[in-house]
Amino acid sequence: LAALRSVGIEAGYITGFFFPEEKKNRCDDGHCWVVTRLNGEVLEWDIAHHLKMGTRDIDAGLNPKPGKRFGCFHSMGLDFPDLKIYGLKALIEPLQIYNGKVSGFESPQIELIAD
Repeated sequence: LAALRSVGIEAGYITGFFFPEEKKNRCDDGHCWVVTRLNGEVLEWDIAHHLKMGTRDIDAGLNPKPGKRFGCFHSMGLDFPDLKIYGLKALIEPLQIYNGKVSGFESPQIELIAD
């Protein structure tokens, strides 16, 4: 992202979940992709899926792998001023805030319950 931004391209990092077609409504981990904006055109880049699918010619686009994608967070930090929590790194791992403390789940089960 820093390299893109250094040459004047607006860029962001999106994290969320990808539900592969073969697993139906379940996934085992998170997924991320990059979004850019140059001259008013917004493009999304799923470099990891392009590489996993054996596609070496990387172009803008999502889902070279069949399935469903859901973006949950963008950028790198969330603030909850009422709880005095600042700059929470919301990457992919599901987190919980309970009694003012942030913690992960021992073994999260990630499931899509509605299409």
